[in-house]
Amino acid sequence: EMESRWAQSVHFELYDDALPVLDSLRERGMLIGLLSNSSRDLGEFVVHHGIAADALLTSHAHGKTKPHGSIFRAMLDQLGTAPDETVMVGDTIEDDIHGAEAVGMRAVLLDREGRYPGVADRLDDLRELPAALGLHG
Repeated sequence: EMESRWAQSVHFELYDDALPVLDSLRERGMLIGLLSNSSRDLGEFVVHHGIAADALLTSHAHGKTKPHGSIFRAMLDQLGTAPDETVMVGDTIEDDIHGAEAVGMRAVLLDREGRYPGVADRLDDLRELPAALGLHG
C-alpha cells in the first residue's frame, strides 16, 4: 500500500524552490526533462504539480534504472540534446551523478541535507542552480 501511495502525485509535495527555478530556466529557453527511477505516472505528476516539462521518462517505462547509460541516452533523445550540452540535476551520487557523467553529461548534486560536503558541483538549494549554470539576472 505504501508503494501505491508513493506512486500517486497527491501524496508527493514539491520543495518550494522547484517550480520557481524550473519556470525560470524555461523562461531562459532551457528544456526540462524529468527522469525517475520509479513507476510513477510522470504525465499525471507534472499536470498535478503544474510543472512544464519537455520530456518525461521513468525506469518502469524504459526498462532500465539509473545509473544505466541507456536511460540517460533515452532522455537525451527525447530532449534532442547532446550530452555535453545537457545537465543532470539529481540527489543521488551513484544513480544521478555517476550515471549522467558516464554518458558525458555534466551533473550537479542537489544535496539538501548536506550529506556530501566535499562533492564538486553541489547545491544546498535548487535556487542556486541558475548561478551554477552561469545564468545571471
